[in-house]
Amino acid sequence: MKKTTALIMTGCLAGMLAACGNTQNTTAISAAADGAEPTGSASAASAQAPADNGKPTEIVFWNSFTGEIYKTLEEIIAEYNASQNKVHVTSQFQGTYDETLTKFKSSMASGSGPDVLHMYEAGTRYMLDSGYAVPVQDYAAADGFDLNQLNDMARSYYTVDHALWSMPFNYGQAVLFYNKTAFEEAGLDPESPPRTYAEFKDAAQKLMVKKNGKVTRYGATISVYGWFMEQLIAGQGKLYVNNDNGRSGRATALEADKNGALLNVFKEWQSFAKQESVVNFGKDLSAGYQAFVAGKVAMLPFVSGYYNYATAAINGKFKLGVGYFPMLDKTAEGGSLLAGASFWMIDHKDEAKKKASWEFIKYMASKEVQAKWTLRTGDIAINKGSYEMPEVQDYLKVNPAIQVSLNQEKAYPNNNFTQGAVFGVMPEARLSFEENMDKILAGAQTPEQATEKFAADVNKSLADYNASIGK
Repeated sequence: MKKTTALIMTGCLAGMLAACGNTQNTTAISAAADGAEPTGSASAASAQAPADNGKPTEIVFWNSFTGEIYKTLEEIIAEYNASQNKVHVTSQFQGTYDETLTKFKSSMASGSGPDVLHMYEAGTRYMLDSGYAVPVQDYAAADGFDLNQLNDMARSYYTVDHALWSMPFNYGQAVLFYNKTAFEEAGLDPESPPRTYAEFKDAAQKLMVKKNGKVTRYGATISVYGWFMEQLIAGQGKLYVNNDNGRSGRATALEADKNGALLNVFKEWQSFAKQESVVNFGKDLSAGYQAFVAGKVAMLPFVSGYYNYATAAINGKFKLGVGYFPMLDKTAEGGSLLAGASFWMIDHKDEAKKKASWEFIKYMASKEVQAKWTLRTGDIAINKGSYEMPEVQDYLKVNPAIQVSLNQEKAYPNNNFTQGAVFGVMPEARLSFEENMDKILAGAQTPEQATEKFAADVNKSLADYNASIGK
């Protein structure tokens, strides 16, 4: 295995690499997560739209979108502002998700934070515990908004304690990008990419090309990224943390060290990385992506939303394929997890602003806006109705990553494993995994030692976090 120097990160990749108090909000929630609507708070039920006093209600929306995606967002917001006169949205870019979360914490302490916050999935537990969030399900119920129109997997992740707390927006899945032309050259079926790591490792060997004793094309790349670890734990049908992945109660301890799932990941990646056909780019996902689109690597585990960018970068050099994200093995209970972020309603004790925030969020979740978003960005539309629109149906024919992702969703059960973990130190846990995996690949520790160290780090961080919020 060759350790390769990092290549320049593309602007579009920055969004993916980002794609990571007070007591909890006590708004009464009475509905189950299976689609029934809650009674909702009294204030939410009392009115469904901002009061008409002749002036629009001004709300501020913090987000972490960049580049062309940010331009699309701004265009949609401008269209919303022009479409009605009750709400005016001001969009403000705040940096990466982690930077935005840091700013949010300090701003809310001074009462100057946003009305709507765009936050990645790893920030969910903090948002729940902060006391600043208002569950969107309360306002959906008061407005007669049918939550069943939302993508099931995306909705499930942000549903905690039987309530949908935030509105899913930019959504993707882990998939496998692969070079169909290379598959054909190696005698592999270009329509049957590997589904398990055993198949992945075998295909990598066959896809490797050597000239004069040097590898000119690697079969696959390994990127040490904590989100991929979470995928592989879920794929085993095992819990990451206790209390049903933090969904039946606040997580207090790691579970993946006890059930063997974490050790399996460490061992499998160590074995995989030892293959000559595999190139290690460490934590630099952009380097793996650049090598893949240049034809120097034949298979790349990645995220579905980058199909458009990859197609443009490949520019006809080879045929791009998309397959399910390879799992360690096939289980009846396991499956893939979502990637992405959602929109949170923030409570400034101003009912007019909360109603206005809901109107904006509802608009952004509409089938028309979601259709435009998926056509422009390649993300999976979170409104099921978008897929009935002719322009989206046509788009699926040229962007198979979305259909593959939707098929992958349906291929796996929707349960506590595949809904994903929710706990307060997910970003820190991802970093700890990456550090420990790097040490394994450098020969500085064994998978067993890494499992023990990771568990100690995460359990301490969890205890400190729970103590900080008085839980």
